[in-house]
Amino acid sequence: MSPHARPTVAGWLRGTSLGTRLSLLIALIVIVVVSSVSYLEVRSFEQHIETDLLDSARLGAQSAADGVAQRALPLDPQDIRDTLHDLVAADPVLDEISVVEADQSGRLHVITSTSTEERAEALSLAGRAIATKASTSERSATQITVALPVPLMALLMLRF
Repeated sequence: MSPHARPTVAGWLRGTSLGTRLSLLIALIVIVVVSSVSYLEVRSFEQHIETDLLDSARLGAQSAADGVAQRALPLDPQDIRDTLHDLVAADPVLDEISVVEADQSGRLHVITSTSTEERAEALSLAGRAIATKASTSERSATQITVALPVPLMALLMLRF
């Protein structure tokens, strides 16, 4: 009869004591448990931060929209810009706030902004919010943009 073919790793733990084997098994279990709990905690923390950032964006847009809605027509861009800068300074998460309006033909026009230049994606989002008359948001890997229509003729865009 031929002897059983044993893989080369079969003898690894043969010469070790039962205490050593149990210690290795316990160490392996502890590593798996600690790693999985750490991973789940990090994922939970990331989701909590993402939710907080989105809430900050929505609240910032709502605050700016309320401020613009309370103003009498015609809107004074300089006065609104000062208010927008105050909002951006109050919340370090906020990067930029813009007030955009659509004319009769549907063409978008920036009334005032805390930024020197508007991105095409942000203006497109503003157009969608005006068309749907509802809050619209868009996110990328590095930023969240929220567009909120104001009962007047203006629209707010907030990006961070």
